[in-house]
Amino acid sequence: MIGALLASVGIIFFWNNAQIDVDHTWYSKLSIVMTAFVIPIADSLTVTINRLKRGTSPFVGGKDHTTHHLSYAGLSDRQVALVMITISSISLALISCLYIVENEIRYLCYTILMLYSLLVIGFLYSTTLWKKSRSVYESKYLK
Repeated sequence: MIGALLASVGIIFFWNNAQIDVDHTWYSKLSIVMTAFVIPIADSLTVTINRLKRGTSPFVGGKDHTTHHLSYAGLSDRQVALVMITISSISLALISCLYIVENEIRYLCYTILMLYSLLVIGFLYSTTLWKKSRSVYESKYLK
């Protein structure tokens, strides 16, 4: 339900928005949507990849989301929330910067958005590979 809502918001406001006067290419649209929804994209990818590697269904709920792994790594619930808020705030700031940059460097900004998104996805995926995270998870939930 939430994924469908986020997808429709992304399509309506970022992909097919007639109000935006900038000529958007597929690359600019993809980079903006990917940056705007980097946390749900990273979480979905991480959970799907890890569950398929374990041989379990990616469609069954579990306690193996990125927020759980941050908690298993020793972060408090407040710290996990601050990590997610920080990532979201940086994403918002980067997307907002597109409105103040000159057209000549806009493609550089789209590339920066894509690199940022890939770094966040890599970071959130790497939390599932941390030794402490894996051992705590396995001892609690895979018995």
